[in-house]
Amino acid sequence: GFSLENNADNEALMTFQLSTNDPQYGLKVRLLNATPENLRREFQIPQQYKEKKVKECFSFLRLKHAIDSEMMLVSSQDGIRLDDLPPLSIPNEQKVLTSLAVSAARSLKYFPTSLEYDNELLKD
Repeated sequence: GFSLENNADNEALMTFQLSTNDPQYGLKVRLLNATPENLRREFQIPQQYKEKKVKECFSFLRLKHAIDSEMMLVSSQDGIRLDDLPPLSIPNEQKVLTSLAVSAARSLKYFPTSLEYDNELLKD
């Protein structure tokens, strides 16, 4: 079910990838110090937003979904920390949250039973 046996930290694995079709692809690759081979990122997401891992994931997604003026904002700032990038805009943050929801739904498909089924088992 939804309970992982080897998950002492209670984290969820989420995977994201930069699109090579993104008009800002080259700049994003440079900002991430990435290569075409490592544009796919995996994040072990804990429950609490304040954890460094969560901030890194949100930062990656903010950059992944950044467009024109947002990219200018990111690339023009001195000392910008790509591991703790603040929200760029409301539309960008909506895309970030949608990406998280899609990735979570994709991850849940790997479990053999549903949450409802697991909850029924726990009632016994």
